[in-house]
Amino acid sequence: MEIRHISYFDEFICKGAECPETCCRGWLIPLEPEDIERYSKEKGLMKARLMLAMSEHSIPVFNSSCGECTFHDRSGLCSLQVKRGHDFIPETCRNYPRFYRNYGAFEEAYLDPSCIEAADMLVSHAGELYLESATGDPDCDKTITNDDEHMLERLLNIRSDMLSALSRVTGLNDLTSVLNAIDRYAKKLQDAYLHGEDDFSDKTPFSCGILEAPGTEASEVQDRDRIFPLKADEIESLTQTSIYHVRLKKKNPRLYRLFSLYFNKYRTGLASENSWKREYTSFFSEHPEIIPCYAAYYSHYLYQYWLRIWEDYSFVRHARVGIIHLSMLLLLSIVYEKEHHSITPSELAHIIAVYNRRAFFSDELTDSMYRVLDGRSGIAFTD
Repeated sequence: MEIRHISYFDEFICKGAECPETCCRGWLIPLEPEDIERYSKEKGLMKARLMLAMSEHSIPVFNSSCGECTFHDRSGLCSLQVKRGHDFIPETCRNYPRFYRNYGAFEEAYLDPSCIEAADMLVSHAGELYLESATGDPDCDKTITNDDEHMLERLLNIRSDMLSALSRVTGLNDLTSVLNAIDRYAKKLQDAYLHGEDDFSDKTPFSCGILEAPGTEASEVQDRDRIFPLKADEIESLTQTSIYHVRLKKKNPRLYRLFSLYFNKYRTGLASENSWKREYTSFFSEHPEIIPCYAAYYSHYLYQYWLRIWEDYSFVRHARVGIIHLSMLLLLSIVYEKEHHSITPSELAHIIAVYNRRAFFSDELTDSMYRVLDGRSGIAFTD
């Protein structure tokens, strides 16, 4: 099978005990049947520890409290791995942060940026993201049931055009223009498929006239129909979802501190549309090197999630969820910069990791954040 992996995929090396955001804390660790069978054959104290560590959710898991895994030892390493080797730990832990999607004819592989090392690699490769192709055995079973190959090919072409536009982003106006275009195009696609026009993207590719018309001032676009950054009231509504919870203090301490700073120190100064616009404009003006990192973040989101439209036909949802997360990332970046009076791409990568760890693994949370944009005109939330 053809295996397509993100360009820096093979460069990944786990930080191990040096990692400041260990993957042994903050979430459930699902166990595969093979894991359970392997652990059930153990004896003595090891078997007792393994069995006692398991809890039932929809499937058996380790770390049901989402605090720190019981096997995470004081050295910062996994005691199971230290004692029995890498092949002994759960499959989820062996694969993380590697992310696979098998589309039948090919498989795509990425490094999920909820891992701080993967996020740092993403930021350091901003402007040069691409897929490398090789031949080999897939790492996962087919994850899609749709057999409409024409639609998959169209989605790939659309994604390619969007990524090409994002790769040319150098300033805030560029980023805003491209994201506005992606949002408009997603709405056009959704409407076209609703009316049976599945060849819309063949007749009107994203690259043909969907970007701002020549002479259109970016400020006019921002004021009239800005999708990134989201409006101040939308940002405020997003912070009221379960993206923030007091339990983050234990599960995700760094994200908890950023949200605490926002609510207790900086919220009032970012509340109005004028103050919010002034703050993010100033932020990008003072840190222009961060802008390609934001473009890379959304590009990676498209790589990792855009083809899920092949499953649910939710063009608008998938385009906008990425923009929602990008806007929240901006909010947290501004809070960090205001508190520390500086921000580097590496520090941004750390924020990306702790934010993605919270935001990307709950359909319920994603649904509640997406509903914040329910008032936007022209959006059908039946998708």
